[in-house]
Amino acid sequence: MTVSHREVVADVQREVLPYDRNYLRDADRLGPALHSLHGTWSVVREGLGASGEEAFRAREAAAVVAHGRWMYHAALHRTESGGMHKRVDRPAQDPAQHYRLLTGGLDEVWSRPESVPHAMALGGGRAA
Repeated sequence: MTVSHREVVADVQREVLPYDRNYLRDADRLGPALHSLHGTWSVVREGLGASGEEAFRAREAAAVVAHGRWMYHAALHRTESGGMHKRVDRPAQDPAQHYRLLTGGLDEVWSRPESVPHAMALGGGRAA
């Protein structure tokens, strides 16, 4: 199965652009959106390809999918609201989550707290 970079970007936009999924975050919305993005990643791994100028667009599309997956994976692991991260199901800040959350991976996405809280290492304040 071959997929175009335009189809991939459209799939990602359907999951990340609506305010009810991205701005007004809720586990019941984030989970299905992340699941859909995992499916898009599988399609990308199996059939996204191009040559010439289109190869650049295909790499951009793959990066958009990866970013969307990292964003929602981290959002599900940050079970509080803070800054621009608004969880309608978790509206309060949690003092126990004053650390940076690292996320990465391609085929297997992961999120974990930074081992040494960045803000504490710098002498105070809430980590970004």
